Amino acid sequence: AAGMSGGSAFFYDPEMQITTNLSAGLFDVDPLEFADDQFLHTLISRFAAATGSVIAKAMLANWASERMNFVRVQSVEYRKALEAQHGQG
Repeated sequence: AAGMSGGSAFFYDPEMQITTNLSAGLFDVDPLEFADDQFLHTLISRFAAATGSVIAKAMLANWASERMNFVRVQSVEYRKALEAQHGQG
């Protein structure tokens, strides 16, 4: 996430170590929301179809559990900007 200037990034983090590698206080780390789940599943499905990736296919075959290993990382400033845009902040 170094150099992240906006938006969201998704990380596969089965060991739950992401927070040890991010600058404290600069990023929010959240579980996937419903829309994130659908987006990521579609993205991984397209990747598996295009590359034949065995790893991607295994993730999709076990999606109910594998989805829990992904997190969404978003800069705190980007989140604040979104909230202000939607009248929440």
